[in-house]
Amino acid sequence: MHATKPRLAQPAMVVARRALVQAAAVACLSTEALAQNLTPQTVAPAEVLRELDTPRLQGSGRMRFLAFDVYEARLWTPADFRPSRFAEAAFALELNYLRSLSTEVLVEASVREMRRLGTWTSQREAAWTPALKTAFPPVKPGDRITGVHRPGQGAAFYVNGQLRTAWDDPELGRAFFGIWLSPASSEPALRAQLLGAAP
Repeated sequence: MHATKPRLAQPAMVVARRALVQAAAVACLSTEALAQNLTPQTVAPAEVLRELDTPRLQGSGRMRFLAFDVYEARLWTPADFRPSRFAEAAFALELNYLRSLSTEVLVEASVREMRRLGTWTSQREAAWTPALKTAFPPVKPGDRITGVHRPGQGAAFYVNGQLRTAWDDPELGRAFFGIWLSPASSEPALRAQLLGAAP
């Protein structure tokens, strides 16, 4: 009788092929995940595409208060956007919230900043306070509010992609977005990031 030789080559090849298939599958999944992670940051949301012609991502940054992350902000602008003339331009400011906040907190923060910038007055309070309340529902992590500046008209606000309200008040629109884009903003680092400048 002839002794049979152990058949090691074939199982080894099978194992190697399986390893290659698994590696290829992992690579495909990694590429898909990467694409999904990049999409929200590089492609404007649907409401921005409805409001602006060929919007581009001007810049983005994170708002922190004390030790807490509050929201991720993204500024979408047309190609001819000029930071020094933001009050005359159409643009969209997208806020992706990272924590729960009430309407009262959101409105109070906006009023405080507009008062500090000198755009909030007692004469405007009666008209502007209700407008702010209609724009800001209570938010929870994952909610998105997009404010669209309509120069010469006012502003529109979308909540999770759905139109919530529109302001027919150009002064209020300019004052509100000045919280982030005015040179006197209380968050100069975030302003620089939104405008695409060095922090």
